[in-house]
Amino acid sequence: MVLITQRFGKVSGKIKSHIEGLPLGNLESLVKVFLNFNSLADLENWLEENS
Repeated sequence: MVLITQRFGKVSGKIKSHIEGLPLGNLESLVKVFLNFNSLADLENWLEENS
């Protein structure tokens, strides 16, 4: 979560909860693609597609 807030600033509790609830495999996938995100919207879209 630290990297996300450093890159995009404060995130909503909804996004934080969503990330914390991801299965390990999805969390590993998120780590691999995170640096490709240009905005918080990219993260939100990924979470919608991968939950």
